[in-house]
Amino acid sequence: GARATFFLLSESAERHPRLVGDIAAAGHGVELHGVDHRSITGLDARETREMLRRGSETIADLSGSPVRLYRPAYGALTADQARLAHEMGLDTVIWSAWARDWEGTAPARVAERAAGAFHPGAILLLHDTLAGVAPRDRGAFDSAATTDLLLRTLGAEVTLVAPPTLFPVGVEGWPVETSYDLDAVLPKADAVMMLRVQAERMNASYFPSVREYSRRYGLDARRVGL
Repeated sequence: GARATFFLLSESAERHPRLVGDIAAAGHGVELHGVDHRSITGLDARETREMLRRGSETIADLSGSPVRLYRPAYGALTADQARLAHEMGLDTVIWSAWARDWEGTAPARVAERAAGAFHPGAILLLHDTLAGVAPRDRGAFDSAATTDLLLRTLGAEVTLVAPPTLFPVGVEGWPVETSYDLDAVLPKADAVMMLRVQAERMNASYFPSVREYSRRYGLDARRVGL
């Protein structure tokens, strides 16, 4: 199966150690995104070194593998900080293009920007949610619609799977299949993309509970084997 690299915030990883272990056990890479999601450009050399040390050690302890890659929050760091990371054994990873999906632009426009940025070896920045941005301020942001449009641009046939309360408004007009049953769809899939559930939906009765949602729609070891 496909392998991914997950760049984690060490403070978030400490709150979810079991999830970090599951990611590593599935064969994915677990690397450093920072201690928290604040920009580091205002840190001096001592503060930068301490942040990188603390974050790397935490991620390594939780994943069981040394950290070799660092993707800074907001893609922002100074040349001196990049050199310091390299001296500490960390290669810095930055995206080669973004589709500016956080601007609240219509999904079709975001997908167009993204498709136009592809080239061999490209790293494209897209968001599955806009953490910390109030729903009223997200404009037309819709990660599901953007993903569907982008995948179809690349020639994929798409099936969306979710409880009925989480399907995007108007999905019946999209050129996609829909299903409420993940187990029925997985054996026919060549690739699976999981989108996070936004925090406000977790607390707004869109499904009975987080545990029940995970049971029905979580990608656990059994489902990986389907």
